[in-house]
Amino acid sequence: MKGLTGALLFVFAAVSTVSANCNGDIKVTSQGDLDAIKTCKKYQGGITIEGVGTNKLTLRGIQTLKGDLIVKDNNALQTLILENLQVIDGQLKMENNKILSKFEPKALSGVRSFEAAVQPALSSIVFPAGLSQSDRFVVSDTTTTRIDGLKMGKVSSMVIDNNIYLKSVGLNNLTEITGSLTVSANSPGLNLDIHSIKSIKEGSFRNLAAINLDGLKQIVGDISFISNTFSELRLKELNDIGGTLTITNNNQLTKLSLPKLHRLGGALSLGQNSQLATIEAFPELEEVDGTLDIVGTFDEVKLPKLSDVSNIPI
Repeated sequence: MKGLTGALLFVFAAVSTVSANCNGDIKVTSQGDLDAIKTCKKYQGGITIEGVGTNKLTLRGIQTLKGDLIVKDNNALQTLILENLQVIDGQLKMENNKILSKFEPKALSGVRSFEAAVQPALSSIVFPAGLSQSDRFVVSDTTTTRIDGLKMGKVSSMVIDNNIYLKSVGLNNLTEITGSLTVSANSPGLNLDIHSIKSIKEGSFRNLAAINLDGLKQIVGDISFISNTFSELRLKELNDIGGTLTITNNNQLTKLSLPKLHRLGGALSLGQNSQLATIEAFPELEEVDGTLDIVGTFDEVKLPKLSDVSNIPI
C-alpha cells in the first residue's frame, strides 16, 4: 500500500467534505444506479456491479473513488466504461464476467489493487491515461492478447498467469518489486521485457519465449526459471541473491550468464537443461549458503571462485 500513500492522501484530502448523496456502498443493478451518482466528482463508498442484466454500463462523473469497485458474476455484461474515473483508493476487481469483451478505463491513473480474473472474452487490457500507481496488479485466466499503459515505477506484487493468448506486456517503467513477481503459463510466444527492474523480492518465470532482465541487480529472496523455451538467459548486473536460484527444465537453453553474481543466500539448483553443455555462468560466485544441486547432461562445471558451500550433491 505504501506506493500509493502520498498521492492518494493528497487526492482524497477533501473527501470528507463530499455531500451525503456521494457517500455509501451501493449495488448496481442497472445504468440508472450509476447515473444517480454521476454528479459526484468524489465518491466515498464501495460500488458493486454483480448479476446485472444489461450488456453495457458506463460510470460517468466520478473522478476519485474512496472504496472498492467490484465487477463480478455478470453473465450479460459485454462493455464496461469508466469515463472520468482517475483514482481508486481501494481495489478494482473484475472476476467471472463471462462475455465482458470491452473494458475502457479511459482516465484511470491510480488504483491500490487491480485484478482481472476469469475473463474468458476480454481480449485486451489497456490504460489510455497510463496507470502510474498501483500497489498490486493481477491478470489471471483471461484471453487478453496485450496489457498496455502500465507506467508504475514500483509495485509490491504482480501476477500475470494463465492468459493463453497474451503476447505483449508493457512494463518499461517498472524498477522495483517489493514483493513477488510471477509470470507463468501465458502464450508460449510471450517475450517479457523488464529490463528496467533493478530489485525484486521474489520472482518466478515459466513458459516464456524470451526474457530481458538486463537491469536487475538484487533479489532479496528466491528466483526461478522453469520450463521456458528461451535459448539464452543473461543476468548481467545481478550481484546478490538472498535466497535460492532455480533454473530447471529449460530444454532450449544453450547460454547462461551471471557474470557478477558473488553470493547466494540459498541454494543453486540447475537441472534438466538438456542443451546446456557447460556450466560456466558463475565466474565470480564465491558463496552458496544452501546446497549446490546440479543435475543433467553436461560436460563440465566451472565455479572458479567458489570457496564456501553448504553441500554439493552433484
